[in-house]
Amino acid sequence: MPVERNNDSPGDQVMVRENSAQKLASREALGFESAKQSLAARVRETLSSPVIRNRHATPPVVRIEAPVEKIDVLSWLDSQFDAVKTYWSDRENGTEMAGVGAADVVFGTGALDYHLLLERMRKMLSPDQERLRYYGGARFDTTPRVADEYLWGEFGSHRFVLPRLELWCEGDRSFLACNVVADRPAHEGPLIQRMLDDMVFPVAATSRELPAVVTRSDCPDRTDWSAMMDSALSLIRGGDLAKLVLARKSFFEFTDTFSAASLVQRLSPGAAGCFRFCFQTHNGAAFLGATPELLYQRYGREVHSEAVAGTYPRGEVPETDSVLEREFLNSEKDRLEHVYVQRAIEINLRRLCDGQVHQSPRTILKTSTIQHLNTRYHGTLRSGVNDADILSALHPTPAVGGWPTDRAIARIREIEPFDRGWYAGPVGCIGHQAAVFAVAIRSGLMLDNTLHLFAGAGIVDGSTAEDEWREIDSKLDPFTRLFSA
Repeated sequence: MPVERNNDSPGDQVMVRENSAQKLASREALGFESAKQSLAARVRETLSSPVIRNRHATPPVVRIEAPVEKIDVLSWLDSQFDAVKTYWSDRENGTEMAGVGAADVVFGTGALDYHLLLERMRKMLSPDQERLRYYGGARFDTTPRVADEYLWGEFGSHRFVLPRLELWCEGDRSFLACNVVADRPAHEGPLIQRMLDDMVFPVAATSRELPAVVTRSDCPDRTDWSAMMDSALSLIRGGDLAKLVLARKSFFEFTDTFSAASLVQRLSPGAAGCFRFCFQTHNGAAFLGATPELLYQRYGREVHSEAVAGTYPRGEVPETDSVLEREFLNSEKDRLEHVYVQRAIEINLRRLCDGQVHQSPRTILKTSTIQHLNTRYHGTLRSGVNDADILSALHPTPAVGGWPTDRAIARIREIEPFDRGWYAGPVGCIGHQAAVFAVAIRSGLMLDNTLHLFAGAGIVDGSTAEDEWREIDSKLDPFTRLFSA
């Protein structure tokens, strides 16, 4: 961490303020109101500095933190009034971030260029602010379907948010934080103060009831699903593809609107072994989910990825679970699904990494209701390789597209009757030193009083329409069991 100095240069003055904020964050946790008042005072101090009015200030974002008592993160998020809400939780539940408002938004439509996207965010990030991160995601396929644009228009081809206010938790530590963008004090000062004044802290974990389901429909229905499966198997047996991943969308209409944060909160007990996320726009549309699938994680030049494929049910008791695990490990159909994902990730990581790419033995990745085959990889990135290179190389994996990848994506466009949008796309967070992206499977899009749920299944020779339909039902189960009839 940089040493504090008394210096008149803009960069040094901002750095001193950042160091002071981080020193404050290292103190003993404050009560909720005390933390809010401390944060508000430091925000006013920062905004009053002439440095923050410098559009060329370094760093361009100042992060101010105050340590705060532990609180249920999703209950806190659900209680806030701002329409823009962001939530991210790692797979081990060690780190959670809930954000309200947006200090900066990186949004685009049309063709997605990861290098331009990442360069835009990197300009706002600093190596001295480890917890300063953008959160968001991108489409599975950058070729949108005009007929479904009304569903995904709020999210575009990509949308990443730097939250204005955050509740950030890691282990036993919690912080309230405010991200202040240089050269915008006249706009940000009153807004930040109003948001802090409106901030509430629920005295206990709360979980609002979900409304009742009015209607449900599946796209495709069972008949059309069988026809899609016939098309996929014909391509596979004809040698055009080795594997094709087909998805299904289930549409739910409810008696009333409801909170995206409350849905994620209710989803969480059944989301063991999953990344949890929620990205809600200013119009209240929200993309949310709980996914077990890591695309990659980077810290410095070290990179980790996983090949996750194949699906099998879990047993209700340990003895049954062990029997099913042994069956799963001996399933030739699931092994074949997994091999294509292994092959693609290993090939692409070797192109990105300097030296050997290390591979773990095949293991089982278990969620609360199902299990997957999993192989872990890690390596050291070549000099000059960045997150845009990693995203471009790894996404989409054969776990969500198929093999060979380019031909599989083209066939998905032809066969599936809906636009995947962000479903199965990369979602995550990126800072200066680190990044983590998951694959947005087991996800849903909320619009007003409706919810579109998505899940898919890998099709190889030997797959059947009935088995794959049931598999998708099992993947949707963490959501559907929450809904009243």
